[in-house]
Amino acid sequence: MQMDADMIASKFGIEADSYIEIYAESPMIGAHPDTLLIVKPAEGKLDEVKGKLEAYREQLVNDTMQYPMNIPKINASQVVVKGGYAAFILLGAINENEDASDEEMEKFAKEQEQIGLDAFDKCFE
Repeated sequence: MQMDADMIASKFGIEADSYIEIYAESPMIGAHPDTLLIVKPAEGKLDEVKGKLEAYREQLVNDTMQYPMNIPKINASQVVVKGGYAAFILLGAINENEDASDEEMEKFAKEQEQIGLDAFDKCFE
């Protein structure tokens, strides 16, 4: 579902006066961590916005109450800056292979995350 300004401020700490444009989506069901937030910060706010996205990511990574199936995916998430935009990207499928090793789960999550990263990069070509 698309997030409104109040949800963005509550979840990420990014207030409306910190950006010119923003787009954010997350699932309606809390068991899924997928989240995409792309921000065109207001003049002079890029570092602040990037810091808030990094803080949000760290909070997720360090949250011990995550569903085990989501941990590799959360660990693969990234904050990126390109073309004057900042983005938090946590996207992709979950490896359904219950017999996969931790290394295989991590590799799968990174491959899935890369799909989102590549899509973000293509916006600037």
